[in-house]
Amino acid sequence: MKNKNSTVAIVFIYCIILMTSLVIAFYSGKRPTEDEYLVSIQGDEFSPSFNSELILSNEDQRSSHEVSVEIQTEDKIGVLISRLASNGYEVYWNDYYIGQEGIEKANIWNGTRFIPIPDELVKEHNTLRIENFAYYKSGITSHPIYILELERGYFYQTWLQFFNSDIVYIGLGVLLISFSLLIILIFIFNTSTRNYIFLAFAMVFMGIYALDYTSISFLPLDYFTYKRIVMISFWTISMLYGISIYKILGNKLPLYTGILSWIGIVGIAVFSKDIIAFKTGYGIWYMTQLLNIFTWVISAWISYKKKVESRVFFVGFVTLLLFSGINLYLDNKGIFFSMNSPIIYISIFSIIPLMLIYFYIKESRSRLEREMELRKRADLKANHDALTGVFNKHYLTEVIENILPPYSFAMFDFDDYKRINDNYGHRVGNELMKYIVDNMLGFLREEDILCRIGGDEFVVVLPAECDIAKKRMLEFTSFLADNPFVHGNEKIDMTISVGIFFVEEMLSENEILHLADTALYESKRNGKNKISIYNKK
Repeated sequence: MKNKNSTVAIVFIYCIILMTSLVIAFYSGKRPTEDEYLVSIQGDEFSPSFNSELILSNEDQRSSHEVSVEIQTEDKIGVLISRLASNGYEVYWNDYYIGQEGIEKANIWNGTRFIPIPDELVKEHNTLRIENFAYYKSGITSHPIYILELERGYFYQTWLQFFNSDIVYIGLGVLLISFSLLIILIFIFNTSTRNYIFLAFAMVFMGIYALDYTSISFLPLDYFTYKRIVMISFWTISMLYGISIYKILGNKLPLYTGILSWIGIVGIAVFSKDIIAFKTGYGIWYMTQLLNIFTWVISAWISYKKKVESRVFFVGFVTLLLFSGINLYLDNKGIFFSMNSPIIYISIFSIIPLMLIYFYIKESRSRLEREMELRKRADLKANHDALTGVFNKHYLTEVIENILPPYSFAMFDFDDYKRINDNYGHRVGNELMKYIVDNMLGFLREEDILCRIGGDEFVVVLPAECDIAKKRMLEFTSFLADNPFVHGNEKIDMTISVGIFFVEEMLSENEILHLADTALYESKRNGKNKISIYNKK
C-alpha cells in the first residue's frame, strides 16, 4: 500500500507537469486570425524565398528578402515578426528603415518584435524588406510575418514573447528555488544525501542550456563560443544524471553512456572550425541523448519495485518521452502545436531532486518512528510487568533512586494465592491477579506508582502521608470484599494483606523493602486481610 501510494503521487505530479507544458505549447502557437490581421506573409512570398533553411557556407550569413504588400486602411499599423531564425535583422518599409532586432552577437530565435510603421510611409502599394543575419539557419520558422493594427500588434508581441521566451525565465526561477532548497537539504542531512549533489549541479547546467530558448539581444561573447557553452551544458546534464543514477540505483550503464556522450560533444566543440560544422556535428550527436534517456529508463525500471527513487526517475523520464511523442505526432499531422521552450525539461529536472529529498525525509521519518516504537517497546519490556502491565522491580529501583521523601511505601500480596492456583489452575490465578491489579489502578491517583516485584507481591509508592495511603488501601480491600472475582458461575473471594512504611529520609531500596515487608508480615501474623503500618518502636 505504501509503495502504491507513493507511485500514485509521483504519477500525479508528472501528469500536472506534462499537462502544464502542453498548455504552454498550445498557447505558444496562438496566432492572429484572419479577421485580426491585415496581411499575412509566408516565407515563399518573399523574393528570394525566406522560408527557414540551413546555411551551408559562411558567405551566406547575410541575406536580403523583399515582398510587395497591398494595404487599404487608415489605421496605424506595424510589422509583427516572431520566432525568426536569425541573429539579427533590420526591417525596411518602402526602403525606409523602421526598426531592428538583435545584432551579430545575439540570440533572438525565440523572440517576438512588433515594429510600428510611420503613417507617412504607408501607401496602397508597399515594399517590405528584411535584411537578415544568421549563422547557421535563416528564415521564417513557425509564424508568418503579419501586418497588424497597432493595438493588436502590441498584444500579440506581449503574448508570443511571454509563451515563446519569457516563460523560460519563470522556469529559471523554479530551477533557482529548487537548487537552493536542494543545497540546503544536502547541507542539513550531510553525508546521507551527498549523492544528490550531482542533481543539484545538473540544474545549474539546465539553467545555462535554457538560456538558449530566450531572446538575448546582445551577447558578451561571440555566438560560436556561446553555442558551444550551451550545448556542452546540455550534455553535462546527461553526464551528471548518469552519475546520479549510478550512485543512487547502482547501475553503471547510464554512467558510461553519460561520460562518453559528454566527451564526444566536447570533442565536436573543440574540433569544429565554425558554427555550421558545430551545428552539423551536434545535430548528429543528439542521438546519444536519446541513448542516455533510454539507459535511464531501463535502469529505473530494473529496480522500480524496490526503490522509490527508481519510480521517481522512471515516471519522469517516461513523461519526457511521452511529451516528445505527442509533439512528433502532431507535427507530422501538420498541426501547429510545437513545444519551443525547455519548460518541461526544466520542470522535470527541478522536481526530480525535490521529490527524491521528500521521499528521503519521509522514509527517514518513518524509520525514526519505527525506531522510537522499538525503543518504546523495549522500554515497556524493561520497565513493565509482562502479565499485568504495571511497572516492574527494575522500574521500582529507578523510582526509589529519584523520588524525594516523604512518601508512603505500601507492600501487599494476595492471601492464600497458592490455594487459588492449586484449586483452579495458574491460568485462573493469572486472570484473578490481573482483575485485582486493574481494579486497584482505579483507586490510585495519577502520581501513585504500582509495581509488581515478584510472584503475587506488589508495591504502591504514594507521594502522600501515611494515613492517606492507609485510606486508599482500605477502600480497595472493601471493594474486593464487595466484588469477588467470578470464574464461570463461581465467585472466588480474594483478600490482600498490606504493610505500609512511611519514608521520611533517603534510604536504600533494600532498607525500604525490608521495613515494608516487616509491616506486611505483621498483617499476615494478625490473621491476614489486614493493613499494618511499620512502627519504629
